[in-house]
Amino acid sequence: SRVDPSALLHPEFGGPTSMLTAERQRVNTESKYRETELQRKQLQFFLDSLNSYNTQATLVTGFAFTAFSADALHELPYKGAPVRSLLFACLSAAAMGSAVSTVVISNYLMIRVERLAMNRSTSTALAALRQRMGTVQCCYMFSLAALIGAASTLLFAMCDITDEDLACERVGASVLGVFAACVLVASTVVWRMRGQFDRYRDACGGLHHRSYLIDTPAGTPAEGDECAAVEHSVASIGE
Repeated sequence: SRVDPSALLHPEFGGPTSMLTAERQRVNTESKYRETELQRKQLQFFLDSLNSYNTQATLVTGFAFTAFSADALHELPYKGAPVRSLLFACLSAAAMGSAVSTVVISNYLMIRVERLAMNRSTSTALAALRQRMGTVQCCYMFSLAALIGAASTLLFAMCDITDEDLACERVGASVLGVFAACVLVASTVVWRMRGQFDRYRDACGGLHHRSYLIDTPAGTPAEGDECAAVEHSVASIGE
């Protein structure tokens, strides 16, 4: 018997419908795989950031612990400047305590997040890590602020308040002025860099063009392509 040609289009014979279904499944599988890989890279990025905060907080702990040495505590003018001495000791203790807290919290968070990623899913671990990342950042920034305050207080705590020429006070004020100027310059540079990267992100449409930015070599941007124009300008700056 002869087979009707139109019957070959039926899914049982592997016609276009089954081919489209298979292609759709392949695209969905590939999309899920890429999304999972992206989440794993994001998770690894945040874990590396936690490790960096851990290392820096350990350094802050060492600097703050130095202030509690026997020689440093013995030389403080408790009778001549009790308020300055007490403020220095409290700020040093706050810096060391918050730095130690940063180390403990970041270590515990890394362990729990990695375990959650293995037992549940990468997306769940990534969401949990993002939710608690601010706690580590706040503890670390507070430790830096307390350390800076302790160092600034020490400059004036060692001055003799009965000294009429106030030479020590002027030196301390000069040191604080230089330090404030450096912080202001660094803050200005960071603020400008943040604005530039925000413009790059907005011009490229966020994550929609991430594959273009990674895979496409720098060249002459196409007309009307803002993302390509941004990439070309960045490549020009690098050259």
